[in-house]
Amino acid sequence: MVSLTQDLHRVKTASDTARVKQTRILYQDAVMWLLQHDAFYGRVLSQLTLTITDDRAPLQLRPVADEWQLAVNPAALQATTWTGANWLAMLRHTVLHLLWDHPQRYATALQTPKQAALVCWATDAAINDYLTDLPEEALTSRQIATVLKQRVSPWQDSAVYWRLLQKWQATPEQQARPLSQAGPMTNTGQLPVDGHATWQLADPETAANREQWRSQLFTTVAAAMSDKQRGTLPG
Repeated sequence: MVSLTQDLHRVKTASDTARVKQTRILYQDAVMWLLQHDAFYGRVLSQLTLTITDDRAPLQLRPVADEWQLAVNPAALQATTWTGANWLAMLRHTVLHLLWDHPQRYATALQTPKQAALVCWATDAAINDYLTDLPEEALTSRQIATVLKQRVSPWQDSAVYWRLLQKWQATPEQQARPLSQAGPMTNTGQLPVDGHATWQLADPETAANREQWRSQLFTTVAAAMSDKQRGTLPG
């Protein structure tokens, strides 16, 4: 069996010229593993267009006129301490952003500097509560509860967390505080675990095209799965 941790190591130790090729191999091996062991995610990822970018984050969804593409930055990936299990978790994480339509729902809010970090925290927490094997720095509702200094129920929609965070941000002691999109416990210069900034690049005039593509993607994937497989999906 292919070791994704070894694949990651090859990405991290590859020369500049070989790193892109090794990143594509890493992605292909991950998709094959998921197709065998976690079919929903494997089927979705096998239909996404992989694009290599120099975006700040290791991976994120990037819009074009008629679809959302998976953008991966080999250099940012090289800088992580991820294992193969972490890589799989972050691929699942990205699929759930797409499934729950986070990029389109929050594209406008991300254009407002004061809201951008809150959107990142809220959407990541909504997803990560459902996942295991996440990178150590991944954000969950537990960190949001710590920041808010109140009980926060897990497994909520991102809009619930966003409203709580907006209320917290409106307090006088928080209004002037610079916020890191990587999470409330991190400094503003820390690299994000996954990216959200590209969501705001979505052209509103082509939103219907991307939504048609997204809807068809998940309809096709769901139709190809058994009832048992569909019943294990988060949310």
